[in-house]
Amino acid sequence: MFTIIYGILVILTACSVILLYGIIFKVILSDSELREMIAYRFVILLGICDVVEASLHCMTGLALLFPNFWSTQLDNVSATSLI
Repeated sequence: MFTIIYGILVILTACSVILLYGIIFKVILSDSELREMIAYRFVILLGICDVVEASLHCMTGLALLFPNFWSTQLDNVSATSLI
């Protein structure tokens, strides 16, 4: 029961991070003045890394919810995406 609750929380948290970064990206990329500033370029770069990390957390949450589905092939795919 704990793993189901934990998996759902991981998925909800990761999806909310992806949604919030989508809003941040839209605001930064829609304003030409912000796009030209180097600080906001770093924000976008770090945000892309965070979105990749959050998508991997989503995969982890799904693995917690459906442990029988998680196989060696999916393990290898997620491990290679971290490198």
